[in-house]
Amino acid sequence: MAYDTARAVVRSAKATSAGAFIFEIARSEIGYTEQRPHEYAAVVLGAALREGFAGPIFIQGDHVQTNAKKFNSPERDKEIDGLRALIKEEIAAGFYNIDIDTSTLVDLSKPTLASSRR
Repeated sequence: MAYDTARAVVRSAKATSAGAFIFEIARSEIGYTEQRPHEYAAVVLGAALREGFAGPIFIQGDHVQTNAKKFNSPERDKEIDGLRALIKEEIAAGFYNIDIDTSTLVDLSKPTLASSRR
């Protein structure tokens, strides 16, 4: 499905003379689509080539997100190591924009930032 979707995006970009656009895949999507970064990059680039696209292709690692439960447990180092490994894998696949998302670590039960540091 990613191949067909990427082809449609590229066709639309060409038809509208669009400026830059970004393909992205989130950490969670990598899990449930079973598409590792190298495969995703290959599919997107293949689709662009098939459509005769000559411009740059931007691919982003989106929501490289921290699992708060694991981060706030004895598994913290394992969680951080997993994020580092994913980022290295994405860079090796040609993802040059990495969205590191630590929003899951925000404790909304605290009324202020200062109170969360206590």
